[in-house]
Amino acid sequence: MSEFFIYKIQKGDLLSIIAKRIGMHAVDLEFFHNSKCGTSGKIYFDNLIGLSYLFIPVNYQSEEQKRKLLINERLNSPFNKNFFFPIYHIKEIINTFSTPEIEISYDLNLIFNDERSNKIVAFKRDNFKKSNQKIDSKMSNLALKTTQSIEPISFVTKQNGTIDHIYKPNELLLRFLDKKEEIQDFYIGVATEKYLENFENDLKNEEKFSKTIIASVLIKTLFPNLDWFHKNEPWNEMIVFYPNSFPIEVICQAQYNHNDKNQVVTTIEGKSERKNFSDIISGKEISESYDFNCHTEITLEYITQKTTKKILAANCTLKIIKEKEIAYSHVLSLTTTL
Repeated sequence: MSEFFIYKIQKGDLLSIIAKRIGMHAVDLEFFHNSKCGTSGKIYFDNLIGLSYLFIPVNYQSEEQKRKLLINERLNSPFNKNFFFPIYHIKEIINTFSTPEIEISYDLNLIFNDERSNKIVAFKRDNFKKSNQKIDSKMSNLALKTTQSIEPISFVTKQNGTIDHIYKPNELLLRFLDKKEEIQDFYIGVATEKYLENFENDLKNEEKFSKTIIASVLIKTLFPNLDWFHKNEPWNEMIVFYPNSFPIEVICQAQYNHNDKNQVVTTIEGKSERKNFSDIISGKEISESYDFNCHTEITLEYITQKTTKKILAANCTLKIIKEKEIAYSHVLSLTTTL
């Protein structure tokens, strides 16, 4: 197929009018014609005097049209359940300054439901493994059974794709209380009683529990702000880097790779100003702290389909870097099982 067709110039035709008709700038059409017409028949004037034919490109796209096409290949608002597969496989690797590396994996099931004006999404996890082995220690199993007793956990989503709050959080406490005695009878001991008491108190503090869940690496990665996929300038984002700690402001920058014909890779990188390491670990930010001995970094990567916009895979890496050494890291990878 030819990349151009030849237009027979009519009396009164102007280059600028023809260019506007096909969505081109006159300068671009002049350049295209002059590159195809050879040594004779070049355009020098808008009125096309002395010319009989004009070379016009087929399927021309302006830079603005190209930009809009690229934007349309990425995730965009409003939130849509069709962005997701029903099941994802999750792997998390945590390295801390004081304990050996922890690797856990599980399957995440998503359930979507619309209730009036609310977009509700729930998740339930199963097939937990630790370092590719079934979890067998008493306390790990206790934590797992306790967590699963309140799932599926439902959330209300925002238009921009992020989570607003837990839906009917009081139901989580009721579910736990319904299973508490059964768990307590199976995992007998003082440690079990103390653990279940603390978990129950956490559920009773609905606001704090909701904030903790929503700030988790899993939720932050799985439900990104859809505005991130259209940022061309740096922006500020609040991220929790350590469990039960305070959010830290990071300056983020996004890059988009459309080279693959079927997928878009969106990469978001962020870095904070210097902070106090002990403050982050304790979860208590002390404004008078003078020993700013660390900073934080985040990298998020999303692989999405161009046509369906579905999230095929995602990766999140959180780092706390103290004196040029990684003092804490949390890596989460998300892949579809389909």
